[in-house]
Amino acid sequence: MVRLYPSYMAGRSWCVLVDNGSAAAWITKGTVKGEVCFGQAVRILQELFWLCACHDIHLTARHIPGTDNALADAL
Repeated sequence: MVRLYPSYMAGRSWCVLVDNGSAAAWITKGTVKGEVCFGQAVRILQELFWLCACHDIHLTARHIPGTDNALADAL
């Protein structure tokens, strides 16, 4: 979304709702732990933070437990 629509997102705050605790920590804290997809996760975070900085986008994430996220699981 940040890559495709930066002008729409610019100058605003956005909260991403995710059912993965690691993904929420990646976006909120900017840290990656563990060996799973470490290199790819770091590259994605670098691009995400760079785009947010260039377009004045404030991005946070909130973890939603999988049991409370029935709509995403249904899709």
